[in-house]
Amino acid sequence: MAITWSDGTISIQGSLSSAEIRDFARALNVVCTKQGYRHVELNFGSAFPVRESFMVPAIALVRDYRRKGATFDLRRPENVAARNIFHNANWAYLIDDVAHAASTFDGEGHLPASSYTNSSEQTAAVDKVMSMILKIVPLQRKQLVALEWSVSEVSDNVLNHSQSTMGGVIQASTITTAGRQMVEFVVADAGIGIKRSLGELKDVKALERAIQEGVTRNPATNQGNGLYGTFRISTLSKGRFELHSGHASLTAEGASGEVKTARVETLYPGTVVVCRVGCDDEKLIENALMFKGKVHEPGFDYIEKQFESPSEDAFIFTMKNECSSFGSREAGIGTRVLIENLLRAEPTYPLTVDFAGVGIVSSSFADEVFGRLFVALGPMAFMSRVNFRSVDSSVRTVLDRAISQRMSQALEARR
Repeated sequence: MAITWSDGTISIQGSLSSAEIRDFARALNVVCTKQGYRHVELNFGSAFPVRESFMVPAIALVRDYRRKGATFDLRRPENVAARNIFHNANWAYLIDDVAHAASTFDGEGHLPASSYTNSSEQTAAVDKVMSMILKIVPLQRKQLVALEWSVSEVSDNVLNHSQSTMGGVIQASTITTAGRQMVEFVVADAGIGIKRSLGELKDVKALERAIQEGVTRNPATNQGNGLYGTFRISTLSKGRFELHSGHASLTAEGASGEVKTARVETLYPGTVVVCRVGCDDEKLIENALMFKGKVHEPGFDYIEKQFESPSEDAFIFTMKNECSSFGSREAGIGTRVLIENLLRAEPTYPLTVDFAGVGIVSSSFADEVFGRLFVALGPMAFMSRVNFRSVDSSVRTVLDRAISQRMSQALEARR
């Protein structure tokens, strides 16, 4: 990796992750502040691969310089895959929203980056993260609650503590590494940093305190457990946790969860949190969210807000709100995983699938969602827990055929 600058152009080459973000921060400071360029070209032409842990904090910095009056032109990577990611991940738009359109990418497992400056935008961003997770990773409800709590707390810290007028930037994805499903999210701002927020004299000490229980500048209004709980969720699940702010970095990874801190010469003017969580620990919330000797159980989670009926103990799944396509087996996979997560979340709740506004579904979609769900649950459980409403007659025919074919296959297999 190399970051160089000349005549108002910053050239970024090679592999990019959180380890390179400080070099980028230094380049911006030299070109925009010391040399006084007000129009800067960001040349990523030779950059590959480029990861969220670099781009999310990079975007936070660029947006802050834009607030100060700088403008930026973006040259995307020459590598085709990386070039497409800059659009699909919304990085190009967040850097230069004049020359680049906002991403409409709706691929499974990867959420485009988004910025937020107030609580409404932050809540919407967290909801998008949870919607993505529910469609990809089979989880128990308490695991989902723990993940939602963590994403919400870290992103809300930006609004409560960073004093950044540009708010924060967030991105999340699901990945598989060493055979394990993981959720990773990155949150960054270009605010005052953790040292100033906590009133510490040294950055390393500030980061060490930030992941301790109950540490906050204002205990009257904040419990100070957001980074502590997130750190525990990450490390206890054998994931990875990174914290970068000012002149210091903190990392912890794997089963040991050993914390490593380092003072870094180059400044990152703000805060970056990179959190990777393993999804194979069903006791995640009991183990991780333990404050003052008691298990913390967050209330009113995404599932309750989005799917629970206001009048009875039941789930309502509105197809047109949760599915962007009804035409392929691939489109059905996320829908099925989401429904399975709901049924798993409350084993006694029935689920009503509302097809209002859906005029057509393909046979492969219907089989992937409801045919496979019928087999997984079994006839009695499926009929007692899953029901349809507002179904067009042609859609009903396709659903009935998918379920009956799966039933016939199951009967054949038993003979």
